[in-house]
Amino acid sequence: MRTAIRAATVAVFGMGVLASSFVSANDRTRVRELKGSSLSLHVASLEPDSGLQRMALPDGTALYVTPRPNWNAVDVLSANDQGTGLNLRLSGDATNRMISLLGGSASARLAVLVDGGLVSAATIGRDGMIQIDGLSIESADRIVRAVRGEQPIVAGPVFSVVNAGESNGLHHIDVFVQGVTDLRSYQVMLLTGGGESGRLEVADVNIRQDRPDYVFGSSEIIPVEGRTNGRLAAVVWNNSADVVNPSYLGTISFRPSADAQGVFRVAINVGPQTILGDTNNQEMSYSAGPDARIMVGTITKGDRK
Repeated sequence: MRTAIRAATVAVFGMGVLASSFVSANDRTRVRELKGSSLSLHVASLEPDSGLQRMALPDGTALYVTPRPNWNAVDVLSANDQGTGLNLRLSGDATNRMISLLGGSASARLAVLVDGGLVSAATIGRDGMIQIDGLSIESADRIVRAVRGEQPIVAGPVFSVVNAGESNGLHHIDVFVQGVTDLRSYQVMLLTGGGESGRLEVADVNIRQDRPDYVFGSSEIIPVEGRTNGRLAAVVWNNSADVVNPSYLGTISFRPSADAQGVFRVAINVGPQTILGDTNNQEMSYSAGPDARIMVGTITKGDRK
């Protein structure tokens, strides 16, 4: 029986869904909504097309949007209030990806989502600047806070990321959780962005169970250290943990690309890729704390924001 349980648990990890495999689709949707999200930018069109999702702007205009975000808050270096709207400045890597995807088309549109809801359609400048008009005060404030890495914290479990220094050319980020009861399993993935040029690439994933602050202590666990996709996950065998203070989950290390320069942001990937599970294999809602910052090369004044 123990072998069968181990095999089943490993199979669940291998599919990348962890405890959520045992939760109904409706329950997963409800939990995802409770988790919340920040700013996301999606390629959009005014005309329907295969693979695009129909959404409505606040004035009722239909917009057809890619289901998955193409850019998110960590790709944005700054958000400046222009009186009638916001100007967003993308990181160098995000700008290059936008130019490659959209080809500098003057007719290109972006859908701006906050908390998963469509709040505006943005226009794109050739320099990678994004102009967002027609925002409510609340939506504008949420976007600015997301760009600053200030996520809303609600009652319940909270993830946090901490810059753990540099060694051998790698920058290390420790991941913690606190305020969770009956924790049996977790899976965490991170988002990276920012910088004037280049990007951060996952180089190593490590769960140091010898640390005194490890969430499951010395209990037997099944760890998953996904060095190719940055997945950090574990299931404890025969018990669970009640976590009051920040407890260590693992370390994800990044290697800057050869052209990387500037301040890069590392954030919890709030969504299906990050999961907390209890002893009944039920998924729990959570919040994410502030982003971590990694400085690479010479830092310009504009990149300090």
